[in-house]
Amino acid sequence: MIVRFTAGLVLLLILGGGHAAAQTAPDTTEEVATSVLDNEFVRTQGKRGLDLLYNMRSDSARAIFRRIDERYPDHPIGPYLQGLNLWWTIMLDLTNTDHDEAFYDLMDEVIERSDALLDETPNHFDALLFKAGAHGFKARLRPSGRPDR
Repeated sequence: MIVRFTAGLVLLLILGGGHAAAQTAPDTTEEVATSVLDNEFVRTQGKRGLDLLYNMRSDSARAIFRRIDERYPDHPIGPYLQGLNLWWTIMLDLTNTDHDEAFYDLMDEVIERSDALLDETPNHFDALLFKAGAHGFKARLRPSGRPDR
């Protein structure tokens, strides 16, 4: 049940168009960056990759997520989606910790890329969203009996 909820929440956040509601109030003078989630390539390819991932075709999904990362190499979406792919591999066998280090590395990359965007634009929607998601995934993996990192 938690896995389904997590999957639904991730899909909703990435493809659900929640960006507009989460922007700062219009009376602020602070610049709000455009979201990569509004980009047609990201929306169509992201949905395609997630559909493949949820149909257990992780190799095909990984290739799509890699293309997104290549197009946006400084954005946290690439390692986030690649980490999501790895997340489902981990969820298939919670006793196997072979993929944990790679997963944590990807989530750390999400956080680093997010921090770089936040240095430029403190309320960068994508940076805030993906950084929070990365911390959430790292925290969710820890209760599964895995060592903290």
